[in-house]
Amino acid sequence: YGARCICPNCHKGKLFRSYFSMWEECPVCHVKLDREQGEYVGAMYMNLILTEFVFIVGYFLLNSIVELGAWTQVSIWVLFNLLFVVMFYPRSKGIWSAVLYLCGQLYADPPADGSSAT
Repeated sequence: YGARCICPNCHKGKLFRSYFSMWEECPVCHVKLDREQGEYVGAMYMNLILTEFVFIVGYFLLNSIVELGAWTQVSIWVLFNLLFVVMFYPRSKGIWSAVLYLCGQLYADPPADGSSAT
């Protein structure tokens, strides 16, 4: 569900209100998605590591298949790095929210009035 940017708790709510803007809580089940500042740093690391892994593997694969000049390769892969980081951003945050959910970091707060939730 995280990779599809759907709430890992209720499997119904969308995690993002726009491409770059994540809800503070799920619009369906009201699980708080951003409890602490810096909680999604792991998503940035995941995005960076995956981007660089694909960059390195892709560079060597392309280099073995097609003979391109060094500047052409650099141009292709710099453009790839810029685009992939932006394109994968919501997915990385969605996957990281699923990781946080599995670790018990995303949960619904009890009602303020002490009544049981329905």
